[in-house]
Amino acid sequence: STSVEEAREKLALGMDVMIRCGYIRNDLKTIAPFFLQDVDTNGLMLVSDGFSPKMLVLNGYLNYVARLGVSYGIDPVEVVKMLTIRVARHFQLNRRGGITPGWLADIIAVEDLRDFSVKTVVSEGHVLLHNGTLEVSFPPASFPDDFRNSIVMPEVHEIDFYQSAGKTPAKVKVIAIKTETVTEMEETTLE
Repeated sequence: STSVEEAREKLALGMDVMIRCGYIRNDLKTIAPFFLQDVDTNGLMLVSDGFSPKMLVLNGYLNYVARLGVSYGIDPVEVVKMLTIRVARHFQLNRRGGITPGWLADIIAVEDLRDFSVKTVVSEGHVLLHNGTLEVSFPPASFPDDFRNSIVMPEVHEIDFYQSAGKTPAKVKVIAIKTETVTEMEETTLE
């Protein structure tokens, strides 16, 4: 959903609502006022919408989304539920999304529920990270020789992209770049 009104309408119809937060879209700030109203928010989820590698390194991943949610006034426990149990329920990931005997869980321990700075990561019963130290080693990635340099392209020059309408101007459709990841079809005139 992209607005409070749309979220309210979907919830009233019994639909779950994904609130996107990421590189491509960030609807969380727009929808955050919804949480300040007296409404049932059980169908609301926080989801990422693509993160650039730079964002991941600088901000983190879903802990960043959690931090944003809390900064917009959403209760921290509500934020955690929207990132875990509700997403698992929506996608019918049975026995996931919570910490309960018999359930499968990857767990992160955080310093506090405002900053969500990750202190410990446990996955499949193994501690992977503790106090900023990686506790496991990963073998280096190896690729077969034919994997590298497998795409061969001819040399491209600016002139290759020029188009002429000939003697009469012509209307053509072009793809306009709106942001680094969003494009839009537009019409222009070639002369």
